[in-house]
Amino acid sequence: MFPSVWFSYPGDDQTEWREVVCRKLTEAVSTVISLPEEIIIRVANLRDGTYGSAALEFRFRNRISISSVLSAEEIPEVLVHELIHLNQIHSGMLRASRIGDYYWNEQIVVSTPYEKLPWEVDVAARQAEVLKEALVYAMK
Repeated sequence: MFPSVWFSYPGDDQTEWREVVCRKLTEAVSTVISLPEEIIIRVANLRDGTYGSAALEFRFRNRISISSVLSAEEIPEVLVHELIHLNQIHSGMLRASRIGDYYWNEQIVVSTPYEKLPWEVDVAARQAEVLKEALVYAMK
C-alpha cells in the first residue's frame, strides 16, 4: 500500500502539476525503500541554496520540505534525496534528541562538514539507484 501524501503550502505556491509529480514519485519510491504510512510535503520558499529538507523534530514527524522554485524536471532528484532521509528517520538510522543532538545508528554525531555527515554519505550512495528504480516503476 502506498503512503498517504499530504501537502502544505505556507505561501501561494500550490500547483496541481507539482502535487501530481510529487505524489507519483513518492508512491514509486515507496516500492523501493520503506517509508512511513503518511507523509507531508511542504512546498515553500526555502532559504537561498536550499532545495529540500527533512524534518527531524518530532512535532514535524514525516514532513519534508521542497523549494517552490523547483521545476518539474528538478523535483525528482530533490524529492528522492529527502525521501531517503525520511527512510533513515523512519527506520531509526537517523534521529535527533530533544536537546538537538544527532544520532546515526545510535552513535552521536559531533560537528562534521555537511558532505561528510553519515546520513548525507548514505543518501549520496543510494540516491541514483533509488531514483532509477522508482522511475522504472513509475513508467509501468
